[in-house]
Amino acid sequence: MRNEKKQMKRKVLIEKKENHVWTFFLEEDQIAEIHCAKSDEQEKVHQIGDIYVAKVQNIVQNIGAAFLEIEPGVNCYFDLRDAQNAFFTHKIGKKPLCIGDELVVQISREAVKTKVPTVTGNISLTGRYAVLTHGNTRIGVSSKISKKDREVYKERLQEYQNDQYGLIIRTNAKDAAFEDVLTEIEQLKAEYEHLLKYAASRVCFSCLKSAPPSYITDLKNAYMDGMQEIIVDDTPVTLFMGEDEQRPLAERVARFLPRVNGNYTIIDTKEFELKGISPEYRGTISHLVMHGVNNRVDAYMELFLRHPLSIRRYYRQFEY
Repeated sequence: MRNEKKQMKRKVLIEKKENHVWTFFLEEDQIAEIHCAKSDEQEKVHQIGDIYVAKVQNIVQNIGAAFLEIEPGVNCYFDLRDAQNAFFTHKIGKKPLCIGDELVVQISREAVKTKVPTVTGNISLTGRYAVLTHGNTRIGVSSKISKKDREVYKERLQEYQNDQYGLIIRTNAKDAAFEDVLTEIEQLKAEYEHLLKYAASRVCFSCLKSAPPSYITDLKNAYMDGMQEIIVDDTPVTLFMGEDEQRPLAERVARFLPRVNGNYTIIDTKEFELKGISPEYRGTISHLVMHGVNNRVDAYMELFLRHPLSIRRYYRQFEY
């Protein structure tokens, strides 16, 4: 299912500036999209994609809606039609929705000024290649994927047809191997089954899943066909520069770093005085100097992490 056409060159630039994260999507070195989000968004509550066990507080039949609490005092708008496929953790009566019912909901629209957030009982779990949709049981494929490949996907995914959830194959799957898409579907399925099992044992107002910040979602949703670079200007980078035959390469990196990153540290053995050592031999022992510097860094890291670096946390500790 791979497209042999010439790939468009794509890049993503992520910049943190004045308490905001700016994400620029470039195509052929031209800005195609710009997204902006608050940098402290990870602390934000009640954002799109969050999943809660909510409680029905009021039902307004004449507008076809109900108002649910996802936390004490936090009311949300809920379309009564969504109750048909909702997953209830506690049911009061036989009607599709009753005051006091507790059910799993997902925020589909954040609060805007005086408007409360909107929640839905139709839960969606989104991956890079596919979306699992609770309540909507059809298997759909992006219209941007060729008709031939759409038919292949629908045929090969028939084994996933069921009466609980459906699947939507995203545009990102256009040039992906079917095995990769299938692996992600299995992961989404496992997450879905765990979510419902977990929800059944949770009390009302529990947050079952918090959505990542929107700039992370933007990056996850980016179409990766032809992607050449993803640049984040505040990612911490440490460059180790010795004095051996690899130094010219390290110097190239040192010149390049300031162009794309604002949070880098360069540790250069050339800056350390070595009394009694001729310049011609510095390259031979520069690795020993770097080792000494790293020992000082390691000592600080052990204090900071409260964990001796001589004891491995993961490496060779278990199979993975």
